[in-house]
Amino acid sequence: MKRALFNVVVLIAGAYKGGYWPEHRRLRDAEAQERSLQDRLNAAEAHVRLGDILKRSLRVSDAVAAPNNAEADALSSAYFDGVRGERPARNGRR
Repeated sequence: MKRALFNVVVLIAGAYKGGYWPEHRRLRDAEAQERSLQDRLNAAEAHVRLGDILKRSLRVSDAVAAPNNAEADALSSAYFDGVRGERPARNGRR
């Protein structure tokens, strides 16, 4: 009886090691890769947003140099709205 119980325990441990553990390890690796890719995506999106703000800044500069005050006023409002949107939250306020 003890021998049969021992064989069952060994069989269950072998099945765990042979089946569950490799899949669990692959899942952990995939989740780590997902976190890494999500971090890279967030950084790329931040670069795109900052590039858009730079583009707005250059358009404001061109409008001021033109001198096209009405367009510069509208463009500068959009520029500062974009800058305000990128500013990190402080004290729970945005």
